[in-house]
Amino acid sequence: MRSRLQLAHLPFVKNFDQFDFGFQPSIDERQIRELRTLRFIHEASNVIFLGP
Repeated sequence: MRSRLQLAHLPFVKNFDQFDFGFQPSIDERQIRELRTLRFIHEASNVIFLGP
């Protein structure tokens, strides 16, 4: 993962612990934290991410 991040030449590397949910109040922090557990994979559920 580290080498892929380096190859991507992203200006910043961030993780969920650094995300400011207060800056984007439309994002449900509880739901994001639940998705981070990857439980949906074990339950064979689908997840769809939509964005601008």
